[in-house]
Amino acid sequence: MSAMTQGRKISIALSCAAIIGGILFFVFSRSEPDRTIPAAPDQSERSFAEEGVEAEMPADDISARNFSPPLDNAAARVIKKPFGIFITKENSPVQPERFGGYHTGADFEVFPQEEIADVIVRAVCTGTVRLKKSVSGYGGVLVQECVMEREPFTVVYGHMDLSNVSVAVGAKIARGEEIGILGDAYSAETDAERKHLHLGFHTGSAIELQGYVQARAELAAWMDPCDFICDE
Repeated sequence: MSAMTQGRKISIALSCAAIIGGILFFVFSRSEPDRTIPAAPDQSERSFAEEGVEAEMPADDISARNFSPPLDNAAARVIKKPFGIFITKENSPVQPERFGGYHTGADFEVFPQEEIADVIVRAVCTGTVRLKKSVSGYGGVLVQECVMEREPFTVVYGHMDLSNVSVAVGAKIARGEEIGILGDAYSAETDAERKHLHLGFHTGSAIELQGYVQARAELAAWMDPCDFICDE
């Protein structure tokens, strides 16, 4: 065999080896696992479900459309003293009148057939009883603290027969649950007032029992109950 022929065979063998080596490198490199470190998730794209309970509304939080009326046929009862009306002893629809100023609540009157019957009052929201006592101008009063859209507010139920209210201060009342009954007309239960329910919504957690304020600007601390329960 000539030297030239032997040289060509060696050259061809080296070329084949190089080709086979390239093929083997390609195959094994494709089979290697991807060791790229995944990017951290964008915090702005995390869902509320991933955030956990902090994104959930509290169980007792109530929306502005989720109240219960304190009395049956509530809208038809606010016929004398609605929220915000300015009362004087001369212009009052209730005579004789003992009070004056801007009305901080809404008065829910009783129907004629209820004058001598027990009239059941129910909780308008779910919350804790903060006060239960006899108060001048009201007679029996119960104050409940509730939460609406993460903001606390208190509910004043005035002119109640406290001897018929069994729930204790510190206890929780559920929305729609029976609280008690209205006090009798012109008795100590109503502080000598007619039989009716005075319902007041005051913003915040502080207990405020004013039935009237002397400046219109002071009404800003109160809410009209009929905005929430009189559209049934």
